[in-house]
Amino acid sequence: MRSLFYCLLALQILSACYEDKGNYSYTDPDTIQVGGIDSVYICNLSETLDIDPRLQDGNYDYMWMCFDKNNLRRKIDTLSTERHLSYKMNLQLSSYQLIFACRNKQTEVTKYFYSSLVVQSVFSRGWYVMKESDDHTELDLFTSNKNVENILTNTIGKPLEGKPRYLGFTKYTWLDTESGKLINQNKCFTILTSADLSVVRVSDMKRLAGFKDLFFETIPKCNPSLWYSGAEENGFVNNGEVFAYTERNGELGLSKFSYPKEGSHSVSNIFTKNATMAPLLFDTEIGKFCTSFKTPDRVIVLKDTENSDYKNDFHGYEPLYFGFLDEGMWEGGKIYAVLRKESDGGRIIVYIDGKNLVDFYPEFLTNGIKKIVTLDPSMKINSATCFAQNRKFEMMYFSVKDKLYCYDLSNSLEYEIKRENGQAAIPAGEQIEVMKHVVFDYQDYQDPNIKENVDCLAVLTSSGGSYKLYLFETMANKLKNDPIIYTGKGIPKQIFYMSPYLSDVFVCY
Repeated sequence: MRSLFYCLLALQILSACYEDKGNYSYTDPDTIQVGGIDSVYICNLSETLDIDPRLQDGNYDYMWMCFDKNNLRRKIDTLSTERHLSYKMNLQLSSYQLIFACRNKQTEVTKYFYSSLVVQSVFSRGWYVMKESDDHTELDLFTSNKNVENILTNTIGKPLEGKPRYLGFTKYTWLDTESGKLINQNKCFTILTSADLSVVRVSDMKRLAGFKDLFFETIPKCNPSLWYSGAEENGFVNNGEVFAYTERNGELGLSKFSYPKEGSHSVSNIFTKNATMAPLLFDTEIGKFCTSFKTPDRVIVLKDTENSDYKNDFHGYEPLYFGFLDEGMWEGGKIYAVLRKESDGGRIIVYIDGKNLVDFYPEFLTNGIKKIVTLDPSMKINSATCFAQNRKFEMMYFSVKDKLYCYDLSNSLEYEIKRENGQAAIPAGEQIEVMKHVVFDYQDYQDPNIKENVDCLAVLTSSGGSYKLYLFETMANKLKNDPIIYTGKGIPKQIFYMSPYLSDVFVCY
């Protein structure tokens, strides 16, 4: 009878959990009184989740269960059949619905209590810096209460071979050879270097796969330059060729890459996209904007139509930066492409409508160029060494050595960005290497107590063999005083903000 109760209980919860938004009883809510259960729990891997509910006197059956909110299959895991939950956490990093069920054996009344459970690790939240160290690739992590340097050396025993090129994000299915089980939905970094491509699990920094493990048969020469994910298709550029797979064929690890897409001539390592749009790419051999879509087996040149304001023809130009102003997950956005003319070094900014890369718009995969601005040779942006798009306004940050500037994309004006007090954003003598405006806005609609909001301009500078990471709060055309500052050793190459709530849906390149 007891096993039948558990079976029926799981089925009932599984069918009801799609609509559940709080604690309630399916029968008489006043019959069973329970206390000592919080609405939110956060637990690190390998630590013990300890919950000791209080019930009035009675004879009960108990069950603790959970399901992954980010897994559409909604598989329910049973954690315990005891009243007092003492569970050594070994679930994957994610957000879970935690369920406590208790049944009065005499009255057969069952009551359910729902909490949100966040499973994380010491690596699951904070600011990652990918850096070069002695011609190898390493990661540092900075949080409000802990800094972890040289993570790869400390976890897998050594840094990755080759100089750093790109730090991406994906999910990966891994075969645990000890247990013989497939473990899916592993949140992973994809770390691209000049010598390899490594899939590294965020929870414990275990290297799950290398470049050669990602292909079915023919393995090309390893020369990866960028990685993208989301919108069902995931892929990367290797030797100027595009390799892609679709999640309809299974998660990476089960699904693998095969042959490069036709039409891959010399795709550059400059691109942009949000989670639901096809990537904006640029083929330097033919001088045209292009993309990769989940259905065709070739790279698609964005075609000119009778409604195109400008031709998609930029032969003799090379891309320097693509900035993306996100206007909503399903809306695409505004894209600003900075191109440099190879013959004389002159620069232009191409304004592109990003909805042409979202597949339910009628203009899909057409040339969405709306404006081209030729930059005055006297402007400082012609000497810019790195860029960052403001994710909320038509402002593009750029730097020249230790100076931080902004280009007003609406009015074609440039000016120096300073702090509120008029002080320079970056101290003199520090070379600005990398910038990124990070906006991460998460809320669990099943539990309003769980939310996370990050909105800051992250700036990496270098001086000698050390670097600094500045985290600025932004305001109009200035930065707030007193940024958070972290320091590390090595040559910084990329910034990545990681959260236990991060998924492909939130990644914006």
